[in-house]
Amino acid sequence: MIRRALLASAAVFSLALVAPFAVQAQSIFILGGASFADSDHLDLDTGWLGAGGVSFDIGENGVWAGVEFSYGQNSVPDQTDADNDVLIDSDVKVKNWAAMGFIGYSFPTEGTIDPYVFGGVGVMNQSLSGSATIVGEGTFDFGEIDSESALGYQFGAGISFGSESSSVRPFVEGRYEGAGGDVEVTVIAASVGVSIAVGS
Repeated sequence: MIRRALLASAAVFSLALVAPFAVQAQSIFILGGASFADSDHLDLDTGWLGAGGVSFDIGENGVWAGVEFSYGQNSVPDQTDADNDVLIDSDVKVKNWAAMGFIGYSFPTEGTIDPYVFGGVGVMNQSLSGSATIVGEGTFDFGEIDSESALGYQFGAGISFGSESSSVRPFVEGRYEGAGGDVEVTVIAASVGVSIAVGS
């Protein structure tokens, strides 16, 4: 019951944040890059993460907010013994998606490089899918199991490039994402992206 209340609160927060401003969004953005995931239960290879959303300024002091949807996945590596013989041939993937509202701050500069920080909250889902062949035991198909959603969070920092009058501004960004509840995979991602002005 508590988990459902938290998920509902996160969803309401995200919708409430973006709803009044969605038609007045000042920019849309997309990003993608490498993700490094950690889990208490699984070893995970380097994967990828992509995201897209809208953002808008709050006042004129460098504060902005928005909403985004992100998706990424990381593979579970093969398991070997001390002689490097394969014990488990894995095709299992951990997939993560999240819908979050966020708020950020851009530090004022005199040039065309603007550092920024941000943080957000919303809903994060983790699922496990694929199959694994255990030597001597056979193949086990996980299908699409262990799908769990929980209250998610993110924070990060980045640098955007271009003058304030530029309609297209590339950026580089690093972020950390995680969630409470049974979603125990945390993700560090290094990404590049572009923000495109669509209104004022």
